[in-house]
Amino acid sequence: MKRIILTFLIGITLISCKGQTEKIDFDIIGEWKSEDQSGSGFVIFDNEGFANFNFENIKMGGKEFIKNGKRYSLSYIIDYSTSPINLDLTFRNVETNKEMKMLGIVKAMSVNEILYARGNSERPTNFRGNETIELSRIE
Repeated sequence: MKRIILTFLIGITLISCKGQTEKIDFDIIGEWKSEDQSGSGFVIFDNEGFANFNFENIKMGGKEFIKNGKRYSLSYIIDYSTSPINLDLTFRNVETNKEMKMLGIVKAMSVNEILYARGNSERPTNFRGNETIELSRIE
């Protein structure tokens, strides 16, 4: 009887270990590059919670930048505890404090490669849409 119970416990342990996926120790902070048929660009996520974008020589982001004569900031919040990882960008008018949020998701393919899908008022549920890009870490 003890052998049957022991065999059963070992079998359950092996099955549960096979069902687990490998978790990647991933951090968004750093400089990332994207290249596709529409062009290339860069994103920097800093450790203070600000993001900077440079796509096709259009630069915006950080603690403060000017767009259409108005001052804005671009910050981000990332939640590593969700699956997929939630990554939300917030554009804030520095003078009026009016905000626009872009809800997004991230899938870490490796420590240095991610998929990022963005939505506007709704968070995307997958990485299949036109608003999905691949980003590679620049080291």
